[in-house]
Amino acid sequence: MQLNFPLNVTATGNQLTAEFIASVESAPPVFSVKVKGKFSAVGDRSELEELSSKLLRGPPDPQLLQLVTSMVFFEVMLLLKELGIPPMLPITPPQQPSQQPPDTFRPL
Repeated sequence: MQLNFPLNVTATGNQLTAEFIASVESAPPVFSVKVKGKFSAVGDRSELEELSSKLLRGPPDPQLLQLVTSMVFFEVMLLLKELGIPPMLPITPPQQPSQQPPDTFRPL
């Protein structure tokens, strides 16, 4: 999943609104979904100015990124379920047989 912040940030009074685009692709390439959305934050003017500057100048706050990512991921999985696409499964590496070290002590 790739999440792009922000497309547009607007602040009015004690509310900040920011737009984003989330792109989800499968491997092997079965589907590709792009979701465009907005989120709103309400708080003190100083908190909103700090959030706005973080969004505009660099990577967003990890807590905000986690919140938006989890919500978008849920919506995309719901959309894919409605379209009849099976859920994504994590690719696990193949299991290697465990090798035990040779016995160094043998009973007599």
